[in-house]
Amino acid sequence: MKNLFAKLADPRYAKVMQLTAVMTILMLASTTQSTAHIGQAQSIKGTLLPVCFPVGPDALDSGVTYYECERQPDGSMVVFFRHRDKHRSGEIRISEPPDGTGAFLELVREGESRLLIRWDPGSMDIWLQDASGQRGQFVYDKAAFGWKPVTEDAQSILGANQEEAKIIAVVYADFRALSFGQFTQELAVGKPPDFLGERTGSEVYCPCTGSWSRGDAVHTTRLGCCYGATNDVNVRCWNQWCIGCCQLADCDAACLIDNYFCVCGQSGRECGGPCS
Repeated sequence: MKNLFAKLADPRYAKVMQLTAVMTILMLASTTQSTAHIGQAQSIKGTLLPVCFPVGPDALDSGVTYYECERQPDGSMVVFFRHRDKHRSGEIRISEPPDGTGAFLELVREGESRLLIRWDPGSMDIWLQDASGQRGQFVYDKAAFGWKPVTEDAQSILGANQEEAKIIAVVYADFRALSFGQFTQELAVGKPPDFLGERTGSEVYCPCTGSWSRGDAVHTTRLGCCYGATNDVNVRCWNQWCIGCCQLADCDAACLIDNYFCVCGQSGRECGGPCS
C-alpha cells in the first residue's frame, strides 16, 4: 500500500496516466436498428461545434484534410470531412449508446448512405451494410489470429467498399482519440521506462531481467491499436523497480483490411531487481 501511495504522490504520475489510457472497448446496438440508416439519409439539424478534433496521421494519409463537427439532438455526432479529392468528401455519422457500449458508423455523401458499419470490438465482430442493403459479417478468430467471413457475401461487400471502410476507420479513430490528443508514431511505439531512482537525481541501473507480460487492444486503425496495446502492457509491467516495461517487442496486429479494423498484442519485459 505504501508503494501505491508513493506512486500516486509522484508528480510524474500524470505522465504515467498516458500509459494507462487504454481505448474504451465498444459494444454495439442491435442489427435491426441499422436498417433505418441505409438508403436516403435523414437530414437532422444539429448544433455545429466551434471546435472539432484534429485530423490524425492516418486520416491525413488517407486524404482527409479538415473536420467540422455537429452534435445532433439525440446525442450522436456528425463529422463533416474534407478530402483532397472533393468528390470523396462527405460526412460520418457516429452513434453510440449512452452507456458507451456501441457504435454505428455511417458514411454519407450527397444525402445518400454509402456504407454503414456496426463495429463491435468487445466481441470482435463487424457488420457492413452497403447502399443496396446487402449485409456482410466478419468475426475475429483467435485461434487463426485473423478475421474470417461469417456470411456468404461478406468478402465481396468488403471488397467493393474498401475505400469507404477505410475513411470510416480513420475518422472514427480521430473521434475516439479526442480524449488522448493526436496520436504520434512515438506514442504508438512506446517510450523507455522511468526508473524510480531518478526521483533523487541519482543514476540507477535496474536489470531488465523480469518476466514478460502481454497487452492487447482492438481499434479501427493499426496505429491506435498498437498505442492501446503498448499502454496496456506498460501498465502490466509496472512494478516496484520500474514504471513501464524495460523492453518492448514488436506490436502484432491482425487487421481486416490493410491497417484498419485491427486486433493487436504487445509483449513487454518487466525490470528485475534489485536496482543499483
